[in-house]
Amino acid sequence: MSADGRYVLVKGQGDDVLYRKDMATSTGEPGSVTQDGDFATGDSIQGLDISADGRFVLFTLDAYGDVNLDPNAPADQGNQTGPLFRKDMDTGAVVRVDVLSDGSYVTPMWGVGSAKMSADGNIVVFGHGNGEYAGLSADSWGAHVFHKNLTTGQLQVVDIQPDGSVSNNTAIFGQTYSCLLYTSPSPRDS
Repeated sequence: MSADGRYVLVKGQGDDVLYRKDMATSTGEPGSVTQDGDFATGDSIQGLDISADGRFVLFTLDAYGDVNLDPNAPADQGNQTGPLFRKDMDTGAVVRVDVLSDGSYVTPMWGVGSAKMSADGNIVVFGHGNGEYAGLSADSWGAHVFHKNLTTGQLQVVDIQPDGSVSNNTAIFGQTYSCLLYTSPSPRDS
């Protein structure tokens, strides 16, 4: 829900389309479409967040089908489970969030588990089980938490140990996506 409660994210009944509903006008605008207005084909769409003013929507969509929201992705990304997208509802631009700082992609494995966007829609924090985001092997154990700046493209690992190493522990988001928790050894245990 937007900060003023005007916009909410809803999934269409009987389709896998995410809509931004304007509660003041009772109208819905599709969010899971390309900039040209082509509906993304896929399944398991999940609306994760909306910016404070309702301009940006954050969602995952299993990228199966004919219309891919990420035309720049390598061929092996086509059937990835749960890539993370941010849609600008004013311009129509769709940005793939879960890419490395240099714009490259990780080995397709699992999708983004949870994500939260800053009030202005520029920063996204997300949890992912693929260790390549943290500079580890793709199959390293445990989810990690990442901070993505969509203006600069910089991706940072959030769950860093006091010694600078990457935590190998589990990260989760609160049920309301209003808080982020991750387990890590206490500095007192050092």
